[in-house]
Amino acid sequence: MSAAEQLLLGDAVAMAQAVRSGECSATELVGASLRHIGRSDAQVNAFTAVTTERALARAAAIDGQRGRLATLPLLGVP
Repeated sequence: MSAAEQLLLGDAVAMAQAVRSGECSATELVGASLRHIGRSDAQVNAFTAVTTERALARAAAIDGQRGRLATLPLLGVP
């Protein structure tokens, strides 16, 4: 299990701290979230639409704005 996948088992505060500290990127967290959705949504049917490309593009943009992470506490959390 990757560090990002382990973070998904925790809370948003832990995810945000990991992104701010550089332990993982927003892109890694979003990728882990998308993989989890892919594995589990057939059973739980929780999503009507998953915008994979949009989510990954937004995460990459957030990773490019590391300076803003301190002022937006949950930026980078899927």
